[in-house]
Amino acid sequence: MLKAARTLKNTLRLVAEEVLGAKDLVFADEEIRSKDHPGKKIPFKKLAKECHNRGLQVVETAWHDITTKDVDPETGQGDAYATYAYASQLAEVEVDTETGKVDVLRIVAAHDVGKAINPSNVEAQIEGGVVMGLGYALEEEIKQEGGFVKNRSLGEYMVPTSLDVPLIEPHIIEVPVSSGPYGAKGVGEPASIPTAPAILNAICNALDIRITELPANLENLHRLIREKEKNN
Repeated sequence: MLKAARTLKNTLRLVAEEVLGAKDLVFADEEIRSKDHPGKKIPFKKLAKECHNRGLQVVETAWHDITTKDVDPETGQGDAYATYAYASQLAEVEVDTETGKVDVLRIVAAHDVGKAINPSNVEAQIEGGVVMGLGYALEEEIKQEGGFVKNRSLGEYMVPTSLDVPLIEPHIIEVPVSSGPYGAKGVGEPASIPTAPAILNAICNALDIRITELPANLENLHRLIREKEKNN
């Protein structure tokens, strides 16, 4: 994205220099203007139209090479990934011991995102990942019989809806890295991975039952609660 943006910026600058007859240009407040002649300026929207009229595409493509050193097969040491993401999540739950129903009340999610270029988008990504992890922990289950998948639609494969989403408290931890643009890391998968373990640990804390298979839905959790009662 950064490389593509820089290339696009250069295209816009070249056209703006011709239109404005100036080279001391700055990009700010959705326009390009001359530093020494404030009256010489052009909005991005108008400049994009000018590029179109000249047959120039205001579209760029770029690639980011994340090739790393191979991991040593003998020692297991090396750079397997361009960056490593770190996250920690805590879950607060209530469990109905009669039915096995789990209500997730709150998720606190702290994530090392490198540098948060757009904090609002980062928080939204964390929240989306938590919701995915919520479904993985409590609802989503692929049922098979005789080699065939039985739940073939979302009507039979349950995913969280907006009514299932608990309070989510995203916390951004910034530890910039040299391998990412402006020090940024990815925050896609790391936002969903810790959620299920956090919820299962909370259930274990409440019931003293260690769950080793997902999902921890009504049927499965109710069975584990009854098994514990029999053993006691």
